[in-house]
Amino acid sequence: MAILIALLALCLATSSGAQPISAESAQYHDLDAGELVAEGNVEVLSHLVALKEVDPNRRTRTGSTLLCVAVEQGNSEIAALLLQAGAKVETRDKTGHTPLCIAALAKNTEMAKLLLSYGASPDDRSASGRSPRIIANEEKNVELLKVIEVFDQSGAAAFEDPPGTWLAFSEGNHRYYQNALTQESRWAMPPSCAWNRQKNQDGLFVYFNNVTGQVTWVQPDALAWKFIVHAEREQPMWLNFKRNHLQAEVPGELPDNLVDELMDEGATYWWNANTGEKAWATPKEVSWRKVVDDRGGVFWFNSATGVAEWDEPVDVAWKQEYSEKEKAMYYWNEYTGEATFGTPDKLAWSLKQEL
Repeated sequence: MAILIALLALCLATSSGAQPISAESAQYHDLDAGELVAEGNVEVLSHLVALKEVDPNRRTRTGSTLLCVAVEQGNSEIAALLLQAGAKVETRDKTGHTPLCIAALAKNTEMAKLLLSYGASPDDRSASGRSPRIIANEEKNVELLKVIEVFDQSGAAAFEDPPGTWLAFSEGNHRYYQNALTQESRWAMPPSCAWNRQKNQDGLFVYFNNVTGQVTWVQPDALAWKFIVHAEREQPMWLNFKRNHLQAEVPGELPDNLVDELMDEGATYWWNANTGEKAWATPKEVSWRKVVDDRGGVFWFNSATGVAEWDEPVDVAWKQEYSEKEKAMYYWNEYTGEATFGTPDKLAWSLKQEL
């Protein structure tokens, strides 16, 4: 009853042009977030979350968390709202279960996907020692096991919105996001818009997501953009070369510093002089880098595929020597035994600038 009275007071104050109810107002204090979540009251809860009147990580009177209650209720809309507001996916309820454990026990695969998209771990164990992966195996939940397998391969990025879904806008000192398909607007940063990158001491880019906490050396789809001049439209366009998506608007997935860098870089692409092939992404044959780990060990890493090898890869095992007989330089591969007087196809890639 108190919730309804407070909501009515809020609506009357807004419609009559009165001053907004302050954070200290008794009406707001009468609203119990735990009750709102349990009742599935998305409208009121979303209003309070927008005004930052709700701590998404607070516990209810019973000792559970708001997110755990939403997952127990199977309410993905409220769970998404809390996650967008900063609810921690690893916080446990009073029985020691993580939200993902609760979703696994309920066999709610869609909820599990949502939690995994925010970086939940399928291997975090509950107080009973069971993890979501163990629960899925014990329950023979094939659907959830397939979802976990996808997570194992690509992490939280596997469940992100496709590149081009979001556009970013500024309002004063604040940044908000609009879904290009649904026109939905939100202040909270979507996971696909939370990627950034930096170079490590080996010259490799390390990509990190500020929402999910995922770290990878392989370029995520969300950052695979090129600024090009479209041949038919004769105007600058943004191309996501991993998803083959083209748009005129600046992608919301790109941080400002990367937008400037890509615009300066222009439509650079890779071209193979032997085969005539053209590629926007760095070809895997020239993506190998020698890396030194924290203990001084040396290994090879391919930034295009994510593969790591201790031994020198076949792709880079080409040596160049001079043939006295032919009076010319030739290439040979010490692993495969191949030899050629021309540049091997795998080494014939070079970076070009499209005019």
